[in-house]
Amino acid sequence: MYILSHIIKWLKANPIRIGVCLAHGWLLMFLTFSWVNQSFTLGKELSLIQITSGIRHLLFTTEAKPEIEDFLFVNTAYDRKLIEKYDNNVPLGNEDITDREKLARFFRILNQHPDSYQFVLCDIFFRDPSPDDALLAAEMSKMKNILIPYSKTSSDEWETLIFDDVPKGIVDYTTGDAKGTFLKFRLTETDKNIMHKSIPLLMYEKLYGAEFRKWGFLYFSFYFMNGKLSLNAMVPNFRIRNSEINDNNCLKLWEVLGLKNPEMLNLTKNRIIVIGDFGDRDMHETVFGNMPGPLLLVNAYLSIVKGDNLISPFFLICLFAVYTTISYKLFYGKRLETDQKDIRSVRRFFLFIGKPMSYGLMLGFVSVILYLIFNVHINILLVAVYLSFIDYVASVRKFNIKIVQKPRIENER
Repeated sequence: MYILSHIIKWLKANPIRIGVCLAHGWLLMFLTFSWVNQSFTLGKELSLIQITSGIRHLLFTTEAKPEIEDFLFVNTAYDRKLIEKYDNNVPLGNEDITDREKLARFFRILNQHPDSYQFVLCDIFFRDPSPDDALLAAEMSKMKNILIPYSKTSSDEWETLIFDDVPKGIVDYTTGDAKGTFLKFRLTETDKNIMHKSIPLLMYEKLYGAEFRKWGFLYFSFYFMNGKLSLNAMVPNFRIRNSEINDNNCLKLWEVLGLKNPEMLNLTKNRIIVIGDFGDRDMHETVFGNMPGPLLLVNAYLSIVKGDNLISPFFLICLFAVYTTISYKLFYGKRLETDQKDIRSVRRFFLFIGKPMSYGLMLGFVSVILYLIFNVHINILLVAVYLSFIDYVASVRKFNIKIVQKPRIENER
């Protein structure tokens, strides 16, 4: 009771300081969620994410994993067909693409039994025309639940696909280093006031009746899933690893077509069918090694299903408490006490080297703890840079800096 009464007394005596710290804590929260929802991630943060992901994997090895039987992986890497390649009606030669005639046959069987599957994720880009397009288009138009991918071109324009009337979603992701390591996956991307949704998000909305909304504008936007605060750019968990993909759950397209209809329908029953290249053509570097593109989308989808994109109220409370404490230390904590002779050299070290490192280490520790508890990564480096700048401005203006003047001693003759 004595401690509580002492705290209450101090709070009553310092209303302005409390107000400043609370306001700055909210500002840090606002900046954090504005930055964390951006697609970019500073390269140095990749190492922190690798470490924390590895720690969590070791600590929570008993975490219940999704049944891989919920998915049927269909590998198209060995079902290719040559077509003529043109550039502005000028023939360039031949190009091998996924055999669309085989896809049409597969979809025809599924259309005859629409209740035999849950969803079809067809991770194949249909960019160039082929002789089998009409046949495939007829079958795709009848599909119950299907999504195909699209992306931006090199000129930063959204590409037009051969089957543009088929439901589609974006599949772009953010890399974390020069090697192009997969890091963040964007649930949506807004361009010219149009929200382009990703395949994993569209799958979740369709299968779970969810709704994903955006509030705000430009870099200061917030996102909500069924009214709950959500991340838009998340670091997904890899619940299904590449090592778990084998001949029992991943069949080649020609193998599937070689089955009798009852056998095929038994394979697809109540499953999400994931069609794509599981070979070397569509491999992506991740923090856990190489992973095929379709499996990245599956793991992003599972992260949404498990709520990894949602922000817990307890996470917000903990982060706000940390930021408010940091704000008090920033504005009202004791600063460097030094003498006039050494002020330049000491300040140069602590303000330009020591302070950013101290804030980076402190926020890095906070980030690891919060991730292990709430499974949410935050962008710490930009926050550390901001805090270092504010600390520098406060120090230059001599906020609470005490400079000790040493008396000058004259030599006696």
